[in-house]
Amino acid sequence: MKRWHHRALAALLAAALWLPLAGAALEEGQPMALESPSAILAETATGTVIFEKNADERREAASITKLMTALLVMEAIDRGECSLEAGVTVSKAAAAMKGSQALLDQGATYPLEELLRTTIMASANDSAVALAEHLAGSEGAFVALMNRRAGELGMRDTCYVNCTGYPQAGQYTTARDVMRLCCEVAKHPLYHTYASEWIGKLTHPGGRVTDLTNTNR
Repeated sequence: MKRWHHRALAALLAAALWLPLAGAALEEGQPMALESPSAILAETATGTVIFEKNADERREAASITKLMTALLVMEAIDRGECSLEAGVTVSKAAAAMKGSQALLDQGATYPLEELLRTTIMASANDSAVALAEHLAGSEGAFVALMNRRAGELGMRDTCYVNCTGYPQAGQYTTARDVMRLCCEVAKHPLYHTYASEWIGKLTHPGGRVTDLTNTNR
């Protein structure tokens, strides 16, 4: 399932962010064979839909959820509410996250930039929770902000229950709503900087090094 969601995310981001490269082929119909049960292709700047397939069917959000987590962090940076240089201390709850991780040390303090980078580049659940707690005081309070922002973006068929996309009842989204989210994320150069990193390292405060590989090759 995880691999499917990453393929779906790769296709959706390619559609949302690099449309000009495929524009000529789109006029002739469906540009490729699609295994995904839901898909949508849109022009980033205007949100104009070019192609869609079951775009309004609710599905598990999975790691695509972290696009909203990253968006809220980047918007907070733009508003001056936090900075890339800010120190973020990792709680026990964040360090204990399952699934994709940056293997953060409980109680250690990391630059916010490193947590944002590992959230975007390596889909790190522990980094995402640490960021959520730093910005809102708790993951629950941050999730409330996620749902409010989703409403502002017109994501009417999305409900967030956590900030990572780790499987949990009641969390869902649609291809159309992810497209709306992608169009907003695409406005932030910082996202593209981290998303384009394929292989990297995270040096922990104690000197330990974690090798990282982009989950969306």
